[in-house]
Amino acid sequence: MAKEDARSRSELVRDALRQYLASRRWQRLRRWGAETARRLGLKTEDDLQRLLERFRGGRRKTRG
Repeated sequence: MAKEDARSRSELVRDALRQYLASRRWQRLRRWGAETARRLGLKTEDDLQRLLERFRGGRRKTRG
């Protein structure tokens, strides 16, 4: 496989490790997000939108 990509084995291993660590970070972030949503009672995107509006004091920022 390293020969197919014209990379050394160590480069291949480093790249695999980088990808693995990035995947683990995303998994932890998703788990944290799910736990936070559960703790706040958020089940839908509308629930999140209501929470954000309440947090922002009812003001809705527009893009642009």
